Amino acid sequence: RRADTVLDDAGDLVAHTLGVAPVARPLPDVRDVPSYLTSRVRGQVAGYYAPMAERMARLAARIRWAATAVTVASALLAATVGVLGDGLGLTAWLGVAATATTALVGYGAAQQYEAQQIEFARTADQLTRLCLTRETGHGWTDDDAFVAEAERIISVSNEGWMAKMIEEDGAAQQ
Repeated sequence: RRADTVLDDAGDLVAHTLGVAPVARPLPDVRDVPSYLTSRVRGQVAGYYAPMAERMARLAARIRWAATAVTVASALLAATVGVLGDGLGLTAWLGVAATATTALVGYGAAQQYEAQQIEFARTADQLTRLCLTRETGHGWTDDDAFVAEAERIISVSNEGWMAKMIEEDGAAQQ
């Protein structure tokens, strides 16, 4: 009944799954809590959260660099026109340069990637600390509680980016 309730609540998403076949892959090699810790929790940190945090940091840096480069080029172009006049026909390019700069900075892509980087890094850190606490015997000794907490951390991260996507989709449709 609980599964049916969840599936019914997500019924409006069914149309988006038509024609989509699940990826065939083996189940994780989880037999007990230690293998869960290795396969699921550490696997998520090493295989997803940490690499995604690094990727988002690189993308944010690229956007910042591009915005700076276009801003500097715009300033140089404006200075050239100001000093030399429009003898070279550069005045028309001032608007293009200003628009490009505004688009890059206004889009705020660097901030978007930085926010995602922070979220991925935070989740990786929380999962790593959870594992260390258990492995060193300083907490999370109850297996069910440990697994529930690891899944809660992963779920909170997933809910965060899902809410952001839904918010962006809603804004795009208006």
